[in-house]
Amino acid sequence: MTAAKAAAALSWAAIAGISAAGLLVLAQVVTASLVSPPRLGLVSVISVLVLVLAWHLRVDTPLMRRQTTAAMTAMVIVCNDLTAPLHHTVAVVGVGLLATRVVFRRFRWADLYWFISRLLAAAILVAVFQNAQAAGFIWPVSLLAAWLAFFLTAIAVEGAFATSSKRRSTFRNGIGWPSALGTLVINLVLCVAGQHAAQQFHRDGVQAFFLVFASVLALAVTGWLRNRDLRRRLTGLVDASLELPWNPDGLDKTLLAAASASVRADKVALQSEAPMDKEIGVRMRRWDDGDKYLVASRNGGAQFTEEDEQVLDALAHVGSIMVRHDELVHELRLQADTDALTGLGNRRTLWHRLAEINTGRRPGEAIAVVYLDLDEFKSVNDQHGHDVGDLLLTATAQRIRSEIRQEDVAARIGGDEFVVVLRDVGTEADARAAAERIAAAIARPLPARGSTLQVQASLGVAYSGSPAKDIEELLRSADACMYGAKRLQQRLRESERAGSGFETSLAAAVERGIRRHRLRVALQPIIALDLDAIVGFETLARYEDEELGNIPADQLVEEANRLGLLNELTIQVIDGAAAAMARVCEISDLRSISVNVELGQLVPGSTVVDRLRRMRAEGPDLNIIIELTENSLDTMTEECRIMLAQLRSEGFRIAVDDFGSGYSSMNSLTEFAFDIVKVDRALVSGDDGSARNIVVSHLIAMFTALKADVVIEGIETAEAVEWLAGCPDLNVQGFYFGRPMWPDELIARLETSGKAARPESVRQSHPAMVD
Repeated sequence: MTAAKAAAALSWAAIAGISAAGLLVLAQVVTASLVSPPRLGLVSVISVLVLVLAWHLRVDTPLMRRQTTAAMTAMVIVCNDLTAPLHHTVAVVGVGLLATRVVFRRFRWADLYWFISRLLAAAILVAVFQNAQAAGFIWPVSLLAAWLAFFLTAIAVEGAFATSSKRRSTFRNGIGWPSALGTLVINLVLCVAGQHAAQQFHRDGVQAFFLVFASVLALAVTGWLRNRDLRRRLTGLVDASLELPWNPDGLDKTLLAAASASVRADKVALQSEAPMDKEIGVRMRRWDDGDKYLVASRNGGAQFTEEDEQVLDALAHVGSIMVRHDELVHELRLQADTDALTGLGNRRTLWHRLAEINTGRRPGEAIAVVYLDLDEFKSVNDQHGHDVGDLLLTATAQRIRSEIRQEDVAARIGGDEFVVVLRDVGTEADARAAAERIAAAIARPLPARGSTLQVQASLGVAYSGSPAKDIEELLRSADACMYGAKRLQQRLRESERAGSGFETSLAAAVERGIRRHRLRVALQPIIALDLDAIVGFETLARYEDEELGNIPADQLVEEANRLGLLNELTIQVIDGAAAAMARVCEISDLRSISVNVELGQLVPGSTVVDRLRRMRAEGPDLNIIIELTENSLDTMTEECRIMLAQLRSEGFRIAVDDFGSGYSSMNSLTEFAFDIVKVDRALVSGDDGSARNIVVSHLIAMFTALKADVVIEGIETAEAVEWLAGCPDLNVQGFYFGRPMWPDELIARLETSGKAARPESVRQSHPAMVD
């Protein structure tokens, strides 16, 4: 037999003994009362009323909470005549206790146990007092012995019941030993004073007055204590209810603080273990990490009340609701921000995170947006079914995750479209290399339903070295680059389906074109509006592969850069520009020619710089303009700045190309000297009242004040020319004045129309070349 079972068995035996003794006392009191009825006086009536009122107010003198009238019962007994026959006083107590059961309709078996056990305690108090008096003890000593016997009996009764019912003993009612003993001493003093009054005056009026006085005092004090505890509990509960919904991040901390204050606990914790003895605890439902217990304890083992347990239960309930609410909100946010199939972020998440990254990056931190689109994804769905297509998308998402860092962001924004934001990238070449690694991972074979899928991904990269003013433009740039690559891939596949006899690729085509010197240059005229005449030309690279057809200039440059052939490409363009200008100089006085150069190519020892200088030496009267894209300014280094200054001192002019299409701040334009700004076509709408054109007007005024020439690109309509016509010293460029032309076509135009801005051949809109 275990100790717990032995204790339970002993407690049941004690309950049986107490009940038997109580029933015996009850029988004796009833029998004696029939023979000698108790005298019903004023004290008896008040005693009954006091006991009923004590039960009604649930008064606890912080002593044995389940013995709610113990202390008041002692007062009632003492204020009645202790020298009268035993059954007189016990009968009064019995009537009072019975009246509480009748008034409040408490007829449970437990109530019967409390009734007969209280009668037993009252009989013991009277019997001990009378026997002590008979033994010759003075009445204070007799009363002390009787009072101790009464409370020891009450404690034994409560302890036996708590053990047998597996409830926690509540002898001290949540207070420490000093407070509990102080309460007992106060009760003893009142009992002694009541007995002294009875001994001194021997009148019912005095005893009744003292009983009323002591009862009202006890009720007032204990009622104040009870209301104070009630306010404390309610305050803690209300404060927690108000604060918890608005403090989800500190939910546990708020809950523990509220519980500690509400139940006056020295220690409150959320733990996996159930509460131990002398602790109270309530299970909390927590869906995130399993259920836990909200457990409270007090130093010294001071016990808690039922009200404490109720408040703790209410707090745990509120906490559980808020935990669930927080988890549901988190789940809803996750669903709103996450692609359900792949687990990546969705378009909403991408916009939010890209905006955060763009505005919150460190000075000098560059980012890149990689746009990915699976090639021929529709055919996978058509041939293998949508479930296999979903499997492919999920695998693609996993492979993207495996290739990026924790600080990077990946999102699925469409059916087969993914976007990755790379943080803290070095150069544009680094961003491109990272994007190629992601694409290579996606292209790995994927087993699916007994077959193997191998899907390529077209990609586009937009690089930003400083905070972009418009993240939408950053995404559009990456998207446009990706679709250019996708169109090229489509041409590759069409070429393969046509049975070309050998495999080809963009890389092979670009390398073949550069190494075999198959690149061509086209020249587009630059017009001075106030002169209505050509003042120069921009050189553009063109290449048409025998297998792939025409390769767009941006794809040509990107692939050459990736292959390490950008310098060779640029040198061929310079060679073509020099040859074309040699022919132009023979028939015209036009000497201005622009060539596009990447900023990273302008470093000491660069073959591009050497070729530019040789071009200068071969044509000393040429006005050679080096065009740098606005995006490339983000990679400006001190070495490049020094080289630009040297080139300007040698007679070259520096132009910032595509201004307004990139993401450089105005501050980057103050870091080096430039001569020309070419405003990108994206800022030109053709509507004189548009916001974009108002911006362009101010840009023209600003750059003119900085003594920089301004060229407006993308002029395609007469309306655009009309609203720009009033700007002095303004140059323009666009299809309205002529598309890029091969050198032979340019020579023919100059020979027939001279430097006219818009000759008849242009007015007739000859077929366009690809720009």
